Amino acid sequence: MPRDIKRKAKLKVLHTSDVHLTTVDSCKYLEMIADTAKRESVDLVLIVGDLFDSSRVEPDVVERAIQTLTTMDIKTVILPGNHDQMDGTSPLEAAAFKDMGSTIHLVTEVEGELVRLADLGVTIWGRAMEEHSPTFQPLRGIPSLDDGDWRIAMAHGFHVSRGEMIDRSSPILAEEIAALDVDYLALGHVHVFRDVSEGNVKAYYSGAPDEGDFVDKLGVSVGHVAVITFDPDFGPEIFHMPLLEDKRE
Repeated sequence: MPRDIKRKAKLKVLHTSDVHLTTVDSCKYLEMIADTAKRESVDLVLIVGDLFDSSRVEPDVVERAIQTLTTMDIKTVILPGNHDQMDGTSPLEAAAFKDMGSTIHLVTEVEGELVRLADLGVTIWGRAMEEHSPTFQPLRGIPSLDDGDWRIAMAHGFHVSRGEMIDRSSPILAEEIAALDVDYLALGHVHVFRDVSEGNVKAYYSGAPDEGDFVDKLGVSVGHVAVITFDPDFGPEIFHMPLLEDKRE
């Protein structure tokens, strides 16, 4: 049965993933995300895994990323992915991340964690990745979320269609998505925008800010984010948005 959402407040969210920061120069992609978030006047930013490309990034990359996120001054929730998993070596475990301002929340619990932003009327759940393996189930353990809030789940891994063999690490099963009681499932790990919704659950990969060999109709390499408007009359509407089109080189 569809939920009664008419009492909820409007909410606008930017969903991104797979930024894969490697050098200070690569931080331009995070800056483009921040510029887009401000241009679109979003209330919340979700980074669904792989903000950093590996444990070997230099401290100045971590510092630049934190500076960009804090000066953006928009509430942000970060989920670790398979490139920056919480294994003791992740850049997300750097001391600098422990001193971030109140606008940034890093999901650290490997059994799952709820983040409630009461002023925005939203509850977010995510499970921090400890090891990218077939035994890691990104959606395992998700609890029932407060029905008074917009409810968002975050998961980083491979989508597995119905009937498909489960032979990849961090599987996210179509059947699991269908069983969720959330308004939106924000996914990461696949670098292109993809709709994997099931039943009443809207589930999307956002696409990466640098999609490499993927090009737009003009032949220009272009990255994307997903922007979601949560409306009390219509529910979540998802938009596939190029990053700052007017600033492409």
